[in-house]
Amino acid sequence: MYTLYIDGSKIQNRVECAFFHFQANVEIYSELFRLSVEATVFTAEVVAIQQAVKYIIGRQLRKAKIISDSRSALMSLASVHERRIINEIKDNIKKFSRDIQLICIRAHRGFEGKERADQLAKMASTKDHVGFSFCTSRIQIKNGGMARTLVELF
Repeated sequence: MYTLYIDGSKIQNRVECAFFHFQANVEIYSELFRLSVEATVFTAEVVAIQQAVKYIIGRQLRKAKIISDSRSALMSLASVHERRIINEIKDNIKKFSRDIQLICIRAHRGFEGKERADQLAKMASTKDHVGFSFCTSRIQIKNGGMARTLVELF
């Protein structure tokens, strides 16, 4: 069984994510990604899952598990979704004989692997290069409009 931990975060308008391959208490491989400022933490978590799935398939790691504390990202993979990135992840898992298990754990409970993934994601904020660019989401536009309306009221 191969274990990969993922995490995404947003620090001072920098959105980042990471995954790492953890085997027998040894960090085998890790990758850090910086996303455009328009990305959300949810998007960062999904990108981390996407990249972990690509890593698993590229290395033909059978019986792999991806561990995340993002229940919303994992639930989106179980639902009928129209987002391209979600559908891409689901298609890749199906093509790989469904040999990838997605596991949700609680955040900040002292899981060594999860804490390391969190640390790696935060380290990605120091990267100058943005590896993934996204447009502002409809929810962000809506919330931004609501914030302006509230400011105008007060």
